[in-house]
Amino acid sequence: MAKFGRMVARAAAVFNFGEATLLEDVEKDSWRIRDMISDFIQIVHRKDLKNDDEIVCFFENKPTDYSTRVPFMGRFSSTAWSGMVSFAIRSIRHVADLEQVVDEFSAVLGGCHGLELDSDHFKLNKFRSQTDSNYRIVTNSIKKIACRGKILIATREGRVLVGEPEKG
Repeated sequence: MAKFGRMVARAAAVFNFGEATLLEDVEKDSWRIRDMISDFIQIVHRKDLKNDDEIVCFFENKPTDYSTRVPFMGRFSSTAWSGMVSFAIRSIRHVADLEQVVDEFSAVLGGCHGLELDSDHFKLNKFRSQTDSNYRIVTNSIKKIACRGKILIATREGRVLVGEPEKG
């Protein structure tokens, strides 16, 4: 899907509506991404974070409709331009409906905890309200990590937190 996104970005750049370079870096099987993940996993192992679910990877479960992101809808008065744009939008919708932008396999780092959000890729970090189920999943995960972080820091400093059992 990233190749398709890059194609759309390049087409948009022709009309001065975007930049394609970033999408080239996040293309599936990108060496740049593999290097960054490798560096990150080394840190995770060095800090022994993988065993305590300190790393949580979120992923979408719905396909993304790229046509909602096409900025130049309705800007062309010419019938020919309008027809071309309309055809492009329908083509984008057709291809985008085939798969997710980032599937679970790509989103969840090996050995880390993954959580599915009921969302497309564009809405992963957007919530309707504090009662939104995705909001609750994300905030509960952050709270758990923050709580364990306090305990970890106290343990490293040789302190015992009030209400926490002493580790020995």
